[in-house]
Amino acid sequence: MSNVSVILTAAGLGVRMGGNVKKPYLCIKGKPILQHSLEKFLDVKGVREIVMVVGANELEDVRDKLRGKYTEYGIWVKTVPGGRRRQDSVYEGLKHLGPQTEIVLVHDAVRPIVTAEMIEAVINRASASGAAILAVPVNATVKEVEGKGRIIRTVDRERLWMAQTPQGFKKDVLLRAYYALLDEDVEVTDDAQAVERLGHPVEVVPGSHTNIKITTPDDLVLAEALMR
Repeated sequence: MSNVSVILTAAGLGVRMGGNVKKPYLCIKGKPILQHSLEKFLDVKGVREIVMVVGANELEDVRDKLRGKYTEYGIWVKTVPGGRRRQDSVYEGLKHLGPQTEIVLVHDAVRPIVTAEMIEAVINRASASGAAILAVPVNATVKEVEGKGRIIRTVDRERLWMAQTPQGFKKDVLLRAYYALLDEDVEVTDDAQAVERLGHPVEVVPGSHTNIKITTPDDLVLAEALMR
């Protein structure tokens, strides 16, 4: 089994949720979403460390709350400050990985319903191919719409998939992708896109529509129902 490190991204502003509490720190079943997500990786074979990337203002609070937790798992849990954009935060996480890391998983901290089976499937595929992500096929009719709300066309969804996390990569592949982003000052929306730019193939592992990203109040209600 490969030595696996996990980067949990939790440094976003969470503006779509509203309110004063950022998304990763909202509670479901009495526990912050961030903590639910972290705990999904504790029993996964091969995981040796988890790097949580959080906002600078939350850094000390998160460290205090997690101090002494999870020591029985033999997994090193670190908390580091993130950057302005998601890709900046992932890069900060990469800089704090241990030298033993072979596979890197990047996971949205606001996807608390991911399962160990999904995680292990990504690890196995990434170990074999160098890059793999969870994704689900688009199951709704997709419209391209112009700025004033008028439909331009209906998009053929046959080959469309919605990317999820975790996204897994051999460490050297993901590092090369991020060095290229820095050199070229390019912005991407996920890690797979960064690796695609290298010309490295990225494979899809079928995920689940229950592996939702909690972005809006409606998502929070759905997540609470799914986690009962």
